[in-house]
Amino acid sequence: MPDPPRAAGRGEIVARRGELGSRLLQRQLAEQRAVTQRRFAAPCYPGWTSYASQRHIRAAAVDLPQERVWLATWGGVLCWTPAAQLCIRHTSEHGLLGNATCSLAVDGAGVVWAGGAEGGLCSLAPERTAWTAQADLRSWTVLLMVPRPAGGIYLALQHRDGPGALGAIAHPDGPLQLLIRRGLAGQEIQALLVDGEHLWIGNAWGLHLYAEDGPVITYPWSRWETPPPQVRALAPAPGGQIWAGTSAGLYWVPPDGAAPRQETGWPRQAVLSLVAEPETGHLWAATSAGIGRVVAHTWQPVAQSPPGRVNLLCAAGPPAAPADNARPLLAAGGIWAGGANGLFEVRPDQCVAALPLDAEDRLSNATGALWADAARLWAGTARGLACFRAGGGAGRWQTYDDAPELRDVRALTAGQEAHELWIGSARRGLYHVRTDWDVPVNVLAARILALATGGGGVWAADADTLYWQPAGSRKWAALVPPAAAHIGAGIIQTLCYQVTSADGGPPVARLWVGTSAGLFAYRPDTGLWYPSDLGLPIQALAVDPGTNGLWIGTPQGLFDEDLALCAAGRDVRALAVGPAADRTLWMGTAAGLERWPAPLAGGRLEGVPVAVYTPSNSGLAAQGVTALAVRAIGQVHEVWIGSAAGVSCYRYAP
Repeated sequence: MPDPPRAAGRGEIVARRGELGSRLLQRQLAEQRAVTQRRFAAPCYPGWTSYASQRHIRAAAVDLPQERVWLATWGGVLCWTPAAQLCIRHTSEHGLLGNATCSLAVDGAGVVWAGGAEGGLCSLAPERTAWTAQADLRSWTVLLMVPRPAGGIYLALQHRDGPGALGAIAHPDGPLQLLIRRGLAGQEIQALLVDGEHLWIGNAWGLHLYAEDGPVITYPWSRWETPPPQVRALAPAPGGQIWAGTSAGLYWVPPDGAAPRQETGWPRQAVLSLVAEPETGHLWAATSAGIGRVVAHTWQPVAQSPPGRVNLLCAAGPPAAPADNARPLLAAGGIWAGGANGLFEVRPDQCVAALPLDAEDRLSNATGALWADAARLWAGTARGLACFRAGGGAGRWQTYDDAPELRDVRALTAGQEAHELWIGSARRGLYHVRTDWDVPVNVLAARILALATGGGGVWAADADTLYWQPAGSRKWAALVPPAAAHIGAGIIQTLCYQVTSADGGPPVARLWVGTSAGLFAYRPDTGLWYPSDLGLPIQALAVDPGTNGLWIGTPQGLFDEDLALCAAGRDVRALAVGPAADRTLWMGTAAGLERWPAPLAGGRLEGVPVAVYTPSNSGLAAQGVTALAVRAIGQVHEVWIGSAAGVSCYRYAP
């Protein structure tokens, strides 16, 4: 192989925010103040707003004619224009099929393509302002995309029923063409490389060469090594050869089908991404151990790789001539690394943060619980606790990083006093915070999965035990259900406190306990347990503030207090009822969000929902709803929806 010259030095790129785990990076960010602004694209679903971290880069594509860098994240798509010091956010309310985006490409016509993690494909043509979904891709997940020489893109696809395929789309309004559906070349594709009119495919079975006018040629890696490694990344090399990054390290593959070569000193760790410098031909590789490059057959690791896992590398080719002799903003030979902590410029000796993070990037997208009042919205996430306060138009988020042990928040409930919140963590127990700015305090060492407030106290539950703290007391009483209650057969998943009065009689309080084995009631006044006849997993409970009736969500549908099935065929995971004057029942399912008119006292839930919201027809962040909360702000009501891809807010008139 030839020995290309070393890459020339690069200028500084403004760094991002500092909480990324590296002292060097934190010092750099303390010295540099990023000026890049984050703005939303024009929404195509008014009334919807999505809040999600876009810190984790999963795919990237460079649009050189427009001098833009497109980034796919768990929280949407970013379009970064260094010339304007501007970063435009695209999320579900802008037409994406959900926030979580796993693949990205820009074709020769400037069309941006984005594949959703939950399936489907969207495109954004230069003349359009909103993303357009491809109708025939709903049942496919796009794993990888590369520009097609004849126009459009090649796609590595995975069907929801299991089989994989290689496809192509010529333009945004064109149909999907399935090029390879059978054979090993179309299964579990992990790497694509366009070489002239040919396409190289890498997967667990080796290398495959595809030409649209000829058969697929397979070079099974098992011919050379046993057991064969997985081919995870491909890049061009001089003289028609290719580089192959595998689960067993870096290889150079001759063009004649001879055995791949692996030099002494080359990485033997799993290779995640490869890219060749456009000007020098130097190969850069991101491995499970860090980033480096190959120069004159020698591996040169970067001394300071970005903190956290690096998923990808991308490069900018020769840029357009800059105006007024200014420095090119997408300099030729530029190499970027994207991963769990953002986008970095890669240099031979270090990696420098390239794109400033936004304050919202401190959030965790995996939302397990929501609680709202007129002033705040609390979100319990896998990473901890966050609070949203309205103000200044869009509002602002605060995360509680001062309590790093507070993780995997599964339940939230308000206390008896104002500005009091109880936080249930499945990892470290029960926490309590009294004001917005206090650090949460751990008060109970148990894996809390559910919370409720009522009867002058707070109720908490781990997998098989209830805990109760009466009002005015700091002591917790453990209530272990008796064996006769049969709660031990399931795991407690949700709690709900209800007070009813039958025929004008005295009020009766019940704590409803939903478990993976069924529904149970506990009477605090008698200390007795009552199993119900509903022997299904209970995933959500809610009390209607207007009628005081109980709603029960299960994998088989919605039940009312009389255990009548009201809405069948739905995997109900979250429930919320609007204020008494609202009369709206919100039902979060595995397939989206449903809005029902809540019946009056004594009535039944009948008919069909008023509306069904999914990522394909609304700004919902993801299909699966994990938490719900409703609040009234003057004459406008808001429903907040938690998911694995962030928090969505829908503002509506009651």
